[in-house]
Amino acid sequence: MEQQTPISSSTDRFFAWIGRHKIWIMSLAAALALLTWLALNRDNILAPLGSFLRKLSLFSVPILLFLLTLALGIIKALHSKWRRAKLECQRASNTEAALTKRTKALQTLVMAAQTLSTQQDLDGLLSHLLEIAKESTGARYVALAISNDNQREPGQFLSSGIDDAAAQAIQALPLDQGAMDSLGQEPSALSLRHLTTHWASLGLPKDPVPMTSYLGMSIRCHGRFFGRLSLANKLTDQGLATDFSGLDEQIVLTLAAQAGTAIQNLQLLQDSQEEARHDSLTDLLNHSAILHTLTQELSRAERTRHPVAVLMADLDHFKQVNDTYGHPVGDIVIQETAQRLRKAARRYDHVGRAGGEEFLIIVPNCDLDSLRECAERFRMAISDMPFDTPSGPLPITVSIGATVASPGHPLSSELLRKMADYALYRVKSRGRNGVDIVPHPHTLVPEQIKKVE
Repeated sequence: MEQQTPISSSTDRFFAWIGRHKIWIMSLAAALALLTWLALNRDNILAPLGSFLRKLSLFSVPILLFLLTLALGIIKALHSKWRRAKLECQRASNTEAALTKRTKALQTLVMAAQTLSTQQDLDGLLSHLLEIAKESTGARYVALAISNDNQREPGQFLSSGIDDAAAQAIQALPLDQGAMDSLGQEPSALSLRHLTTHWASLGLPKDPVPMTSYLGMSIRCHGRFFGRLSLANKLTDQGLATDFSGLDEQIVLTLAAQAGTAIQNLQLLQDSQEEARHDSLTDLLNHSAILHTLTQELSRAERTRHPVAVLMADLDHFKQVNDTYGHPVGDIVIQETAQRLRKAARRYDHVGRAGGEEFLIIVPNCDLDSLRECAERFRMAISDMPFDTPSGPLPITVSIGATVASPGHPLSSELLRKMADYALYRVKSRGRNGVDIVPHPHTLVPEQIKKVE
């Protein structure tokens, strides 16, 4: 075999490469031929194409303008929808915020109703009302004027806040019915906005007004007027506001209604409790109440190291009054006795009806040296002047037994009453209408105390 030369091998590889890429080579040749032909015949080819493009532009420009207008309209519509969506989102956010505020206000009012209804003390109730009104509205100053006996003159004035000048300004406002009708929104609520304008119209001094906003309303229940709640200078995140919001007014109106009901219920409860403590005929403390008072006074005396005197008074021959003149006259004598004992007592003394014609008198801070003079004062109040009755003037006398619990010799209430009873027994055994004092239990023997048991 003849050996192949390197030249023939290179040629074969060349023609093999040509065979593999003949399509690309033919395409390149055709493209070169086309470009050559276009270069030789440029004018003849481009002239019809330019004419076509000029004719096409007559139709394409309006179409392009139309498409551009359509695109702008679509963009505007999308922008309008986007703005509406944004407004709806903002409105929804505001609605959610308002709903959150109202929900929070409702929770506050529910808690306030529970708090106010469970208060057993009037001062505690009013203090809670002030704090709730202040926290729920953002007011810097809250005041509460409570009336006496359904009168508009305030009998008690409570406040909470740091604006002392606002307190003076509130008291300077003419909060009569005419001012409420002219400046307020309704008779039960008075909302003043931009107070600087109102200040001059009310004829008040033109000094800088210490209030930027005011909200006040009366506290009532079943037509009864209890007082007026006043709020001033609403504080927001942006500073002092010029007025209270409608939600603030609704909150305080509801609070005022709740407070009116709570105050009335508490007063009714206190009246019933007070009525249960008093004797129905004389309006003095009844038997259980005067004994409870004696225990309290003894505890207080032990803390303060002051003496406490105990007097037992018994009307003389009262059974004869009932038997001779009848029980109605006897009731008049009992009532008049209660009035005279009450007048003879000091402001902090306690007088109670122990039962029948017996009266227990507790005299704090009365030592043994002053006890006889004190007891004589009560005896003379009964015995020195006849009682006016439908049967004519009746001379009534009283016997009084007394004792004292001193700081050095504290005694139980039961032993004190036994000592006073024994002193009373000694007065009656000597002819009545007198005073006897047992100074100390060591002066008695058990047999003497047993005589009055």
